[in-house]
Amino acid sequence: MVNKNVKGLVYIAGDMLTKGAQMLRAKEREEIEGLGCPLYNPADQKDINDKQNVETHDNLAERIVTKDSAAIRSSEHLAYDLSGTCVGTTVEVGQSLGMQQLAQELQEVLNQDKDDSELIKDFQTVVSEVLSKKHYPHMEDIRHFDISEYGQRRSFSINAYLLGAVLELTNGKGFYEWAEVLDSLEKANKGDK
Repeated sequence: MVNKNVKGLVYIAGDMLTKGAQMLRAKEREEIEGLGCPLYNPADQKDINDKQNVETHDNLAERIVTKDSAAIRSSEHLAYDLSGTCVGTTVEVGQSLGMQQLAQELQEVLNQDKDDSELIKDFQTVVSEVLSKKHYPHMEDIRHFDISEYGQRRSFSINAYLLGAVLELTNGKGFYEWAEVLDSLEKANKGDK
């Protein structure tokens, strides 16, 4: 699916988990709308980001990544408030940088003085290299375990956007244990899959 830029669309991103951060996002929204710019504000996406009132938490992380990533790709302008510990926003910046770097690499291929069949082959090589990468997200935190925790008694939490990105990069597996990373790398080094 190809997303075309929406003329002037502004994507604003930043922490939205504290009352102060929510007030800042609202102020940014108001100021951007005051300029007459179309706006995508993840904080306004109640179907995925109103954590207390979403219809279901099933696949919530994946739904956040799908919806917000489509908005990132469609936006002409991206404004990131990277204050504090906004992990999801940090992932969005990384995603934007990765898309930009890939586009630059593909543009370099297109700028080569080659016939169409050679350009297509080079283009396919770049795409294949990106899609064949193996991702091994891991987390070395003693609170990362499988036990139900609720309310204020949570000892550990992963930002939903980060989790959604990790799930997408790993085809749904999620975080690896470090031993799994080493095992996978060892197998890859030996030519096993």
